[in-house]
Amino acid sequence: MSFGKRGALFGDTSATSKSDEKLFDPETAERDNERQIDYLAERASVLKQITMDIHGEAERQNTFLEQMQGTVENARNLLSGTMDRFGKVFETKGSKYMLYIVTGMVVVMLFLYYAVV
Repeated sequence: MSFGKRGALFGDTSATSKSDEKLFDPETAERDNERQIDYLAERASVLKQITMDIHGEAERQNTFLEQMQGTVENARNLLSGTMDRFGKVFETKGSKYMLYIVTGMVVVMLFLYYAVV
C-alpha cells in the first residue's frame, strides 16, 4: 500500500512533486467547467421546451374533450326527448301516429337498404 499519495490528497504540500503541479491547469479546468455549464444549460432549455409542448398539447386535448362532452350531452338530450315522444305515441294504442311511424321506418329502412346495395 502506498501512503505517499495520501499527503497530496489531504493537502500535504510537501508530498506533491513538480510533475503533479504540471498536470493540473486551472485555465483548462475553467474552460471544461464552462463547456459543461453551457451543455447543461442547453439540455435544460430543451427539457423546458419539451415540457411546454407537453403542457400545450394537454391543454388542447382538454379543450377537445370538453367540446366532445358538450356534443355528446346534446345528442343524449335529443335522444332522450325523442324516446319520450315515442313512449307517448306508443302509450295510445289506437293511435294512427303509430301506423305512420312504423310505415315511415319501413320506408326509410328499405330506402337505405337499396341505396347502399
